[in-house]
Amino acid sequence: MLITSLTFAAFVLGVLAVFYLLPRPAQLVLLLAASYGFYATWSWTFPLGLLVLTAVNYAVGRRLWDRPSRLLLGAGIALNVASLALLKYSSGFVTSFLQVAGALGPHQMLQLLLPVGFSYRVLENISFLVDSSRRQFDAFPRPLDFALYLAWFPKLLSGPIERGKAFFGQLARPVAVDNATLSRAGTLIATGMARKLLVADSLRALLPVTLFTDPPSRAGIALFFWLLADVFVIYNDFAGYTSIARGVSLPFGIELPRNFAQPFFARNFSELWMRWHISLSMWLRDYVYLPLSRALLRRAPGAKSAAALVLPPLAAMLVSALWHQAAWHTLAWGALWGAFLFVGRLPSLWRPVVPPDRWPRWRQVAGSLGVVAMLTGSNLLFEMDFRVAGEFLRAATSTARWLPGMGPAILLILGSLALDWVQSRTGDETAFRGWPLWARSALLAAVLLAVFVTTRFSVPEPFIYQGF
Repeated sequence: MLITSLTFAAFVLGVLAVFYLLPRPAQLVLLLAASYGFYATWSWTFPLGLLVLTAVNYAVGRRLWDRPSRLLLGAGIALNVASLALLKYSSGFVTSFLQVAGALGPHQMLQLLLPVGFSYRVLENISFLVDSSRRQFDAFPRPLDFALYLAWFPKLLSGPIERGKAFFGQLARPVAVDNATLSRAGTLIATGMARKLLVADSLRALLPVTLFTDPPSRAGIALFFWLLADVFVIYNDFAGYTSIARGVSLPFGIELPRNFAQPFFARNFSELWMRWHISLSMWLRDYVYLPLSRALLRRAPGAKSAAALVLPPLAAMLVSALWHQAAWHTLAWGALWGAFLFVGRLPSLWRPVVPPDRWPRWRQVAGSLGVVAMLTGSNLLFEMDFRVAGEFLRAATSTARWLPGMGPAILLILGSLALDWVQSRTGDETAFRGWPLWARSALLAAVLLAVFVTTRFSVPEPFIYQGF
């Protein structure tokens, strides 16, 4: 069930209609049943795997809460990492083995071994185990609360990566939804639909079909434009999903964390890290970067420790790379992002850090252009293996020429930036609510019409990150 479909809209409205008729304890049971039901629409095996994952991690977390143990914590983390490695990175081998054994058909094996959103559940489980060992919750959650934390259907497929403490606290409070909340929810959903269906899917359709497998020869520097366009596809697709998920959650009294904050307006790479896939960046910061940094500084105190400067961002970005894909070119992408981060910190070793907001305007613009260039260049390693990347660079140095579709693509990119500019200028991702009524009505009508036309003549593309 795609979350951009009318079927999903009917599903959410049906759950809401029953939700407000029930007392609080029954509301949570309904939400858990709805979440498992939603997951079952993708495959009947997914809820079974999720149930096992939930039971095992809850039991380990309970033990860590009662009696913290580094050995047990390490075993729990290793179990989650191993399950991710087996199901995500070794599924081809296991599928082939069981097919030969005649256990399951290929389609059944694919569904069993590759549950959508599994990578997100692994990160949430690891954070839950670590926070349990640190006793960072107000009280240890009930089984129902933890099950809903992992299964909450708006974030089930592509996040954002939620923290247990924030989620459990919201479940403990009665739901209070007013007109402002509903207005905010509607704005987030409309914005997300526009990003996904109007910008991301339309822009993706314009990309050269073989861009990342067999780059068009004699395309010249125009190939770098399409590499940039792909970054905008990823951004609007993923930001669109998160916006819809957050909007759907609000009427149920659940606030999910923000995942993007106008990343193309970042003025250095450290700022980009705080604006792009924020829930993953914060997870990496809290569970990889900071623990490693503290451990290194305990061994070699001093802000100028080379190891403490280089290793934490490099380790965090390599973990991010492995989370995305186990491939050498992806690891190279992660290493490059780690280098961007620690090189950006070097000037702080010999001069005070000046916040980007206090930079001269020209430097802020130059910084943003530099960040966009780094995003575009690193996307070469994110999307292609080394062989194809080499062919891409050779083709990019040929005689430049205008490729079909570049004009519409430029307009879509400008539209995406305009949306970001409105949100950045006001500091409010739902800034459109402050517009006059006629302007809001016209904008909503335009979005609904465009979404209707888009979905009427083409099937919406799956979200890029729902396969994780």
